[in-house]
Amino acid sequence: MDFSFTEEQTLLKDSFQRFLQDAYGFEDYRKIIETEQGYSADTWAQMGDLQWQGLPFSDADGGLGYGHIELLLLAEEMGRGLCVEPYMANVVLAGQTIAKLASAEQKSALLPGLMDGSRQISLAHAELGGRYQALWCETSASEQGDSWTLKGHKSMVLNAPNADQFLVVARISGATDEATGLGVFLIDKDASGVSLKANKVLGGGVAGELSLNNVAAQRLGGEAGEVIEDVLDLATAYSCADAYGAMQALLAKTAEYSKTRKQFGMPLGAFQVLQHRMVDMFIEVQQSQSMILMVMLRLSDSDRAARQKAVAACKAYMHKASKYVAQQAVQLHGGIGVTEELDIGHYFRRLTAFGSLFGDRTHQLRRLASLDKAQRQAQGKLANAA
Repeated sequence: MDFSFTEEQTLLKDSFQRFLQDAYGFEDYRKIIETEQGYSADTWAQMGDLQWQGLPFSDADGGLGYGHIELLLLAEEMGRGLCVEPYMANVVLAGQTIAKLASAEQKSALLPGLMDGSRQISLAHAELGGRYQALWCETSASEQGDSWTLKGHKSMVLNAPNADQFLVVARISGATDEATGLGVFLIDKDASGVSLKANKVLGGGVAGELSLNNVAAQRLGGEAGEVIEDVLDLATAYSCADAYGAMQALLAKTAEYSKTRKQFGMPLGAFQVLQHRMVDMFIEVQQSQSMILMVMLRLSDSDRAARQKAVAACKAYMHKASKYVAQQAVQLHGGIGVTEELDIGHYFRRLTAFGSLFGDRTHQLRRLASLDKAQRQAQGKLANAA
């Protein structure tokens, strides 16, 4: 099987890399993460001018009509360049939820601003009690005539302090852990009853805790359970590609450092034991590349269970691999590897945060086992019926 990218995909990837190299240096990054916003409004506007925010949206929705492969190629360069712009929060989480669930009228009201960078929307789905369970939801939605009212609490809402509006996952019916009975509701940041506590995210960016007390809301579409799962799987794959880009950067920087840093009159790279460690880093990066290629292909699979298993497997492997590569990069640089003045420690933080985002290795392995068990049971029923 040929895993080569098309000429257009290669050109896109090169353009992403050139822009981030030219407009997003390490010193720029350091200044940005110290700001209250946690991102650069100028860079975000430039991305809008380049139509990056419209990349994964269909032509019918006013986007560029590219697919999962192009989206993950962008994520890879974001990770390599230590880019902290709120792309995943706006385009992947909120944007794809709108694209998959909202009515044509709602899309026309929300997506143009999201795609040109003038509007920011955050998806509020996670709750403390649910740990990593995608559909665990205590936040309730009550219908009152033609309107809805929300009450509850959402945790780790990415880019919440910068959002103009929120998409809130709330329960309409059923128990807290049921897969059905869920809806997605649009609320304004300044709406009555909304309380936000902002915080910074390890590795860059901002998030917030969202409290809702009888907040008026507009519902998007119908039953939302499967849509939320699919969007979170896409976001997980996006974060894996981002981590893969960061891992490549760490490997390249560590190999270069080993050629120039001398100890006992010899470059570090001349010591065989350190060569072995860099080879192990290289192996982890190469295997991670294989996982990313696998998930790129599987995300377009018509078999939903196959998509979910691919994402779970990719995240489970890359959590372990990224942790190893990040730790070895710091160790091989020595004390300077954790200083603010060197980018190695910042990549380390980014990959540390990645490990817990959307479910850690343990959660993903359990999910993979559960999906595999359900698939075998379904196949057994079909065999018995035949």
